[in-house]
Amino acid sequence: MRNLGNELISGRFFNSSINDYNIFLSHLHLDHINGLPFFSPVHFPTARLNFYSHHKDFEKMLELQQDFNFFPVSLKSRPSSKKFNILKEDEVVSIGNFTVSSKKLNHPNGSYAFSVESSGKKVVYATDAEYTAGTVLEAFFPFYSGSDILIFDTQYDFNELAGRFSFGHSTAEIGVDAAVNSDVKKLLLFHHNHESDDEKIYRMYDSAIKYMNYKYPSASVEIIIANEGMEFDL
Repeated sequence: MRNLGNELISGRFFNSSINDYNIFLSHLHLDHINGLPFFSPVHFPTARLNFYSHHKDFEKMLELQQDFNFFPVSLKSRPSSKKFNILKEDEVVSIGNFTVSSKKLNHPNGSYAFSVESSGKKVVYATDAEYTAGTVLEAFFPFYSGSDILIFDTQYDFNELAGRFSFGHSTAEIGVDAAVNSDVKKLLLFHHNHESDDEKIYRMYDSAIKYMNYKYPSASVEIIIANEGMEFDL
């Protein structure tokens, strides 16, 4: 989030005169929000930050992480204007030419997938999710259906998943099942385990390729290891 903020205000890749920023939060665990204090636009009085979340107390939680016990500068003290929008279940948000819809995932304290659509293109961000007998993968196929890109939680391999039931994460092979059955074009293996080195992540990628070739020999899904700074032209 820090790098994105710096690029937004630099004008190198984006129009630096844009002052409206719409930020959708899947959930409030620290690894998904602790870049906010370093998001450059928050420090400019001309910036208008529109936050969206299904979590009713999310404004309080965002402010709490910048409490003086944890951080020297409070969120409230930053000169940007901020609006905190609490999303309802199944609510669809329209912003310019984009529509954003969401679906609840199985994760401790709740997480939400987001589908962003515009001009016939679709990207789904679906991380921090565990699929069990109570949260059947097939129920998500309509939401993921036809995505140009599916960003999918693949934190664990199957051995790790078996030992970490209810941690709220998934595997690359489950991502393959989701992508192939939802007619997805590109599957991004995302939310890498902090305990995994590059070799381990590549083995998980290789396992996903072999799994798809064996179970779905005619599938054409492109499987990609997500890494920082990636860009896609849709």
